[in-house]
Amino acid sequence: MKEKKDIIKVDMIRVAGDAAPFILVAYVDKDANEHQGVMLIDSGSGQNILSCEMTNQLAPLCKREGETSSITTVSSDVVTMNKVNFSFVMGGKQFHEVFCISGNVLPVRKLGNFPVVGVLGNYFLLKHGLVIDFSDYTLHTSTITEDNFSISDCEFFFPMEKGMKYFGLPIVLLSNSEEAALAIADTGASHNQIASLTIDELGMDCNYLGEKDLVEGIGGSIEAEEAHVKFNLGSLTEDGGVEIPCQEPFKVSPNFFLTPKEGHCDENGEQLPPLEALIGSPFMAREKWVLDFDTLIIYKLREKNKLWKAV
Repeated sequence: MKEKKDIIKVDMIRVAGDAAPFILVAYVDKDANEHQGVMLIDSGSGQNILSCEMTNQLAPLCKREGETSSITTVSSDVVTMNKVNFSFVMGGKQFHEVFCISGNVLPVRKLGNFPVVGVLGNYFLLKHGLVIDFSDYTLHTSTITEDNFSISDCEFFFPMEKGMKYFGLPIVLLSNSEEAALAIADTGASHNQIASLTIDELGMDCNYLGEKDLVEGIGGSIEAEEAHVKFNLGSLTEDGGVEIPCQEPFKVSPNFFLTPKEGHCDENGEQLPPLEALIGSPFMAREKWVLDFDTLIIYKLREKNKLWKAV
């Protein structure tokens, strides 16, 4: 584990009916006026993203002329965004980070009395060794060591090292019988989602409810149908892999979420499979998952144990 320079622990904000985690931040605009807003903690985004309406508030010095980045939207479109420097205070600590900003991505909306000014992606979480902790709804510095943590103390355990290495996203495994699909553990999503082709290929028990909806995401939307889906969630124990039976509401869309670029291979030279589903924050919050971006594991502790020390 890397040495922690700062201990961070802040409460995450939850909206009624939506488990997606937000945090309160403070920042100063180009005229030195102080503001407060909230940011979404989004494990399904690699980049930090600022609301398009923040452009007019940023000082000219925030700009990084000529530097851009690309993001893939929920509708599989690729959007090129400008990079900017942005400073904010979270939990009494100052952060200076690189964000992406675009005129047509992430319009401002309100969360209570505060505007949603941006998204903090998993690069930020990795950089600072942070943990999205749904067991107590906090964002905090990891405190796991080899001495205070064991797989046997977990009801659910899954490594996200390969997912972060090959996709830049935390990945979990959904299965049915001998077939399996990769799903993004996406704290920024307020729903579960899966491709209809995946349901067919895995032979999943799916009960369509006859209701259609638009799934909104950064920079786009796609049509999906409401359904209840039975699947097995892959987990690891000290004795090997196990499957946890689940039945959850999903939004079923016709297309895959993310197909790796041609030539993107694993360590054995095999073409990487597509990401065909996502598990959203309501499931993770209900199950009290902990996403540790320092040790690169996702887990749920058994109720009788609390293994990390207070920070």
